[in-house]
Amino acid sequence: MKLILVCVNKDIAPSISYAMKEFEGKVTIKYVQKISLLKEAVLGEEHLGALILDAQLDQTSTTDIAKQIMAERPNTKILFIASSDMSKDELIKCIQTKIFASILVRPFTAEKLSDSIYAICGFEKPKSLWFESKKVNK
Repeated sequence: MKLILVCVNKDIAPSISYAMKEFEGKVTIKYVQKISLLKEAVLGEEHLGALILDAQLDQTSTTDIAKQIMAERPNTKILFIASSDMSKDELIKCIQTKIFASILVRPFTAEKLSDSIYAICGFEKPKSLWFESKKVNK
C-alpha cells in the first residue's frame, strides 16, 4: 500500500479527504499540519508514494521546500496545488522546474484531484467512480 503525505491549508483539507475516499484500500493518507515538519516526515517514510503540497502554506515558498525534498528523495511524486492568484509566469516557472509530477490550480474538483492521483501513483482508473455512482442512486 502506498503512503500519500498531504500538507495543505485547512480550507482545502476536507475536499482532499473527500476525493481520497476513492483510494481506500490502495493508499494510506497521512496529514502533515505544518510545513516545518514536512521535510522530516517525507524523509522518515519508507513507503512514500506521493506528496500533495499546497502553495499557500505559512508564508513559506513551498517550491523551495519541494526542491529540497527532491534533492534528498528524487523519486518522490509531488502534486502541487497552486493558488488561483498565482500569475501565469509563476505557473510556467513551476512547470519548468520539473519538480512537480502534477499541478492543480484552485479551485479544483474531486475528479481532477483523483485524476492526478491516478497518474502520479500509477493506478488504473476504474470506469465508474464511487462519487459518480452516488449521484445516480439518489
